[in-house]
Amino acid sequence: MIHNKYWQAFFALSPIIILFIMMLGYFVFLFSILSNIPELEQAHDGPPELIIEWIGSFFIVIFLVILSLPVLAGPKHFTAGAGQIKGKPAIEAGKQTGYFIWQDKDGLHLRWTAAEKPLLYTGRIDLDKPLKEISRIKENVGGWAKSHGNRIVLFSSTVRPNDIDGIDLKIPGGRKAQLLIDIDGKPPTTEQVFLGEKSANPKGLPLRLLLR
Repeated sequence: MIHNKYWQAFFALSPIIILFIMMLGYFVFLFSILSNIPELEQAHDGPPELIIEWIGSFFIVIFLVILSLPVLAGPKHFTAGAGQIKGKPAIEAGKQTGYFIWQDKDGLHLRWTAAEKPLLYTGRIDLDKPLKEISRIKENVGGWAKSHGNRIVLFSSTVRPNDIDGIDLKIPGGRKAQLLIDIDGKPPTTEQVFLGEKSANPKGLPLRLLLR
């Protein structure tokens, strides 16, 4: 579901919509209270201070909703700088399981391998600039890779032990790329993602790559 652009749009906009509705409700409630204070004082046996307490309680609810917005907004992307993804990592087919990601003068590159059993690799890459070219290194391995529009790349590929598959992207002027990647339907661990010539593991996932 997280790879579907409609669900991503929903999760991105829902915190804003919720905040707008809550704030609108707050101002309507506040206006109703302030315009009917005499009636409320007559109808209520307790002291007028209770009315202020009700307003304060409603404000606390609004504050808690605001605090929850980062959670509602979806997963945080961890950034890897251009220096971290520079240069091709060492890839040994059949000995490692995971993604290998790097950048050079020819563009952005992703490879994936399986060590012990066949694995399904799927993902989505969101670009900040139009994609010029996408190529897959092994057409005979089951799967596909394609662009959706000119700023989204989708892929799905099953690799067996000793196989390597992957894609190469040319993104003229590209500065950022966001990756949502899975292995057998689950996000990889950071130990299964290797960046640049040093094969460094990222600090977290999902990833945002700075291309320059």
